[in-house]
Amino acid sequence: MPPFEIDDAFKVLHHPRSTELNVLSLNDAGIMLAGMHDGSTLLWDSSEERTLLSIQFPRAVTAGIWLTRSDGTVSGFAVGCSNGKFYLYGQKGNGWDRHFEYPGSEEGAIECFAWHPDTRHLAIGAASGAKVFKVDERTHARLLDFASPRPATVRFVAFASQGKELLIGYLETHELCSYRLAPLTLQWSAFLPTRIGHAVIAGDDKYLIVYNLSTGIDLYEMPVVPGAGPSQSFPMGSNLHKLSLVGSAREGEIIVCGGPDGRMAVVNQSTGRRVASLPVGSTSTFLQVVAARTIEDRTILAAGCKVDGQITIKVWECARKEKVSSALIFAAGWLNCLQAQPVAGENQSIVRQIFSFIVRSFVALFVFFLIFAGCAAGTALYHVLLQTGAERLLEAVFAN
Repeated sequence: MPPFEIDDAFKVLHHPRSTELNVLSLNDAGIMLAGMHDGSTLLWDSSEERTLLSIQFPRAVTAGIWLTRSDGTVSGFAVGCSNGKFYLYGQKGNGWDRHFEYPGSEEGAIECFAWHPDTRHLAIGAASGAKVFKVDERTHARLLDFASPRPATVRFVAFASQGKELLIGYLETHELCSYRLAPLTLQWSAFLPTRIGHAVIAGDDKYLIVYNLSTGIDLYEMPVVPGAGPSQSFPMGSNLHKLSLVGSAREGEIIVCGGPDGRMAVVNQSTGRRVASLPVGSTSTFLQVVAARTIEDRTILAAGCKVDGQITIKVWECARKEKVSSALIFAAGWLNCLQAQPVAGENQSIVRQIFSFIVRSFVALFVFFLIFAGCAAGTALYHVLLQTGAERLLEAVFAN
């Protein structure tokens, strides 16, 4: 994939509540769902920088997800709370209306959601286990099945294999389970080397990206083979014992994660390097809430936390560098014809390409200067020789 560049400018949402941010979710329209520990929830348009909806729930909001159709358009959103209840909202005219409420006061906090637009299946993960619901066009949910309870908290649920498979990750036991749907049947189970603080599936179900609550991010190839370790690891520090969300965009090429010092780490999976550390909160803050989404040719990165007694959410954009990269490769190739030097490969970083272009430009100018100076010196010498020959001829004539 072509390299990307994070815009230095960013947008900021300030929410004047002395609470904690628990949830961030982005949709293809660039609208952000933000849920707080005091139950307040916002829909914020990151393009127009305005609040579209404000909702107050009776308990802390602990999970949220957008509900989309097969064509990618938004049909609603789901919000889960600390008392095990979740709420479904659907569109009503130009606004939103609550269409369904699941009474789960005894279930424990809703930890995570997963949604599949083709099957319209909604999976929830909680301290008590995982459940799968069918959501109809009216945004009403019906319980289809549930996984057998385990003595661990579900921190990750995701649909795979075109919605035919459900993955469940457990925090304390490190266990990752794969279930076949209709009915829910366990296919395989693997124990990862570390805890599963949060995870996402990326790259068309090719990769599982895990925040491990120890050193940072691990990337596993799907399907995960029991006993296998991660194929890539991205250290973010040591002793990261606090939970953080992890996100991905551009088919898993961009990975984002929270961490210490109030910064969001941005990793390029294809190069294995951290390309940015974006400041959000104070240096004493452990950033826990991040999100990322690719929308056509741009990618949105978001992160938030409490800063100076209020919630602060920052939004950055990443743009593709195809045009700049192509121009540099063309310029390097043109100079290569003059100097017989190799062109920088596409796997080089943009900084190396720029440096190579500048160096080769100076070399080319120096060569042109030497050629010009040589021509000028030759012309001058030629004129001197002509003048000297003419003077000798005149002296011979007068001498005779």
